[in-house]
Amino acid sequence: MNEIHGLYANIKMLEQEDLFRYFFCELSTERQQKIEALRTQTGRLHSLGAWTLLDRLLSDDMGVRERELEIAIGTHRKPYVVGRTDIQFNLSHSGDYVLAVLAPVEIGCDIQRVEENERQEQIAARFFTAEEQEAYASGVGFYRIWARKESWIKCDGSGMTQDLRDFSVVADGQCSSRIAGRYFAELRLDGYEMAVCYAGAKGYAVNIVEAAMDRIITM
Repeated sequence: MNEIHGLYANIKMLEQEDLFRYFFCELSTERQQKIEALRTQTGRLHSLGAWTLLDRLLSDDMGVRERELEIAIGTHRKPYVVGRTDIQFNLSHSGDYVLAVLAPVEIGCDIQRVEENERQEQIAARFFTAEEQEAYASGVGFYRIWARKESWIKCDGSGMTQDLRDFSVVADGQCSSRIAGRYFAELRLDGYEMAVCYAGAKGYAVNIVEAAMDRIITM
């Protein structure tokens, strides 16, 4: 792979039982069991949607299916493909949307639904660096910064064990495309912020497109 590819989709269509069952049966038995074990229908829709998008990316870009790979969970809950360092991926979900990205390097992604939150200033004061707080105060969206921070920690697999104030996702008050050896790409939907963060010595073209769940055809 010489590019980073991503798909995002609205999962509302998966509320249709026939469509849910079709994509469910396309995934590995282990993945089916994990989806079934989730407590809420929303959780099951999120999981099925995100893994279906990844399955499509794997099929299109790598010629392999999710059910043909061994996928394990790292120390801080980041999934990875066993024995295939050439396949790096990450998943995210929020509200009615799911996001999946596939890359040749370590990568993290995040999608955030933008909504009113009276605790934004309190959260920013607790988790944002001084520079991020200044950017937020000057008009950079809270959820834009938060999505970038989530994608950063998901990239290195540290999870919430890392102090979010140990790194900044803005530079000179701007959401730059490269900060402290990390590359960022962003996409905005109506009511959502998406961010992708990846590591490496060079930049890649990042192509993230929308996929309609009822039009995804697997082979």
